[in-house]
Amino acid sequence: MDADDDEVRITLRLPNKIRNRLKAAADLNGRSMNAEIVIRLSDSIAMSGAEAYAADIVNAVRDIVTAKHLSDSIPRNILNGFIGYMNDNGFSNRDAALANILSVFLFERHYLSDADFEETSEKNSET
Repeated sequence: MDADDDEVRITLRLPNKIRNRLKAAADLNGRSMNAEIVIRLSDSIAMSGAEAYAADIVNAVRDIVTAKHLSDSIPRNILNGFIGYMNDNGFSNRDAALANILSVFLFERHYLSDADFEETSEKNSET
């Protein structure tokens, strides 16, 4: 690697469970595991505390909803309700729909400030 490169190679030890979840997420998003890790780290570093908390919840829900081995444990009516919510509100992006649901939930319970809620709402409407 040249000294001018803005990347560095590291060795990372992960528990097998986390590695498997990253691999599943990378496959689902059509990315390499490296790209998935870089994007997730970049996003988490750029977020405020409230955004990071909401993102953690979005990721947890996404992992549950999309993981093939867990999808059978999600009641069908909840999955159908989520799909209906996406359709009724014009969401084509699952992550944006989850972020919208969670931002309203967190705002109503005073975990998001007015400014954070407005910023999150603007980001969700852009996707």
